[in-house]
Amino acid sequence: MEGTQLPLLPCLYFLGLWALLNLAFYISKRVRASSATQQTRMELVSPLHLRFTTTVGWVHRLGALWWPPPWFYDLGIVCTFASMTLCTLFLLIAGAQILLALMGRLGLCCVEPTAGGPMWLRPVIPGVTLPNGHIWYYLLSLLFCAVVHELGHAFTAARASITVHSAGLFVIGLYPGAFVDLQKTELDRRPIREQLRVVCAGVWHNAVTALIAWLLMHSGLLLVLEHAGWSQIPDGVAVMDVAKQSPLHTTIPVFSTVYRVDDVWLAPADDGFGSSPIQRWTSVLMNSGTESLGFCASPRENLDDGLCCEMSQEFPLGESPHNDLFCFEHAASNNATMCFIIGDVLVRSRCSVDVDCNKGLMCVRPRAPFPTDSRVVRIYHRLSGRSKMAIYQGSPTRLWLDVSVSVLSPRWPYRLPIWSEHLVQYVLSFSLAFCLLNSLPAWHLDGDHALRLLLSNTVAGDCSLSLSGQAPDSVQSAPALGPVGLRIHSTTTAVATVLLGWCIVGSLGLLVL
Repeated sequence: MEGTQLPLLPCLYFLGLWALLNLAFYISKRVRASSATQQTRMELVSPLHLRFTTTVGWVHRLGALWWPPPWFYDLGIVCTFASMTLCTLFLLIAGAQILLALMGRLGLCCVEPTAGGPMWLRPVIPGVTLPNGHIWYYLLSLLFCAVVHELGHAFTAARASITVHSAGLFVIGLYPGAFVDLQKTELDRRPIREQLRVVCAGVWHNAVTALIAWLLMHSGLLLVLEHAGWSQIPDGVAVMDVAKQSPLHTTIPVFSTVYRVDDVWLAPADDGFGSSPIQRWTSVLMNSGTESLGFCASPRENLDDGLCCEMSQEFPLGESPHNDLFCFEHAASNNATMCFIIGDVLVRSRCSVDVDCNKGLMCVRPRAPFPTDSRVVRIYHRLSGRSKMAIYQGSPTRLWLDVSVSVLSPRWPYRLPIWSEHLVQYVLSFSLAFCLLNSLPAWHLDGDHALRLLLSNTVAGDCSLSLSGQAPDSVQSAPALGPVGLRIHSTTTAVATVLLGWCIVGSLGLLVL
């Protein structure tokens, strides 16, 4: 199988931008010396690492005014350890899936790469596993979730009167992030419960953000837009954008309404495809086959060139050099194949068997031996009262990614609904990812520090006995880990780190293979 290739032009833009940044910082250093006492500064840490840092105390002041009561962040402690368990189970299953898939790809076992169903873990790389047009949603939501996470640590630290030395943003390569620098000695002197609040607050903020994003996705955002003047389309979805590289770019007009895909109408119905037009749009494209009827065609129109029905994983639409020639199969026998001009046949009368057609005609269906990869999709759309049919040949998943749709009628600003929806979807996904991955007890993640604090309060050895008479909120240094706790912590951290590393490397390996 051919490996995934990075697009050349975005890579050149990326390298060019970093080259300009390096040149700008080099010139600025030659022109003037940077002051070490600046409260706010931007620095180039390495050729692909830009960092913005501020020591201004607004983060600490804002955190001190933060309204949630202490029990709110106690829920964060519970959430972190629950997420730790869920993430560990998730990675165990994902790691096993990746191992079996790699063995199947390399021919080391007889297991098919997709035998276990869809992969639980898939790398998110702009331009490779995500459309290029989504890169801004990706970067904005990633930065937003990182800021929300770090503000959780900063706000709880400020509420506990722990000094916040600095806060800032950074970009490493393409990926943005955020950080806060706390006074570690002050944090270590706080009671275990208060330390756990600070350590677990980032995960908790991401969990709450994910909940808010989920509520927005399930009618909340729709209600806001409807109150702002947009109205729902009752029987279809509005096309808001079509990717330039898509064959449908010049076929389906922007702002037209798609009301039917294949034999499935997008108006709500009780047929298993969903209860709303947007759900039905997604379901019909992700379903392996939605053609319930065939088309009437004459055997005399058969233009078989010997190649159009030669279908394989490499050529799922046939090997014919004529793009408008497609392979059909007889409705009564899957073994009888013939080739027709696809645009001519797909507008004919519908049929189930030959007797449904006029004399001399036969009932045929588009042949799709690899339905999960590529197939023929008929898209019915209307604009200004005129209805048309567009024919798409290829991957339905690619069609779903290339054609952006909305349940709201277009009005100015036209793209606001789809922008809002995409951004909320990415915020939901990244918030869940931040919540789960940061709670993992892997090296230097929040889960690592939380587990160490928990063990120090339960299996700390002799040191924990000295606190038996202390009040719960007394200000004392955290007890050190005893031999048993240290062994449990180091083993758990090592296993979690290896598991996470395997899932990352393995998923990238699957992408390349």
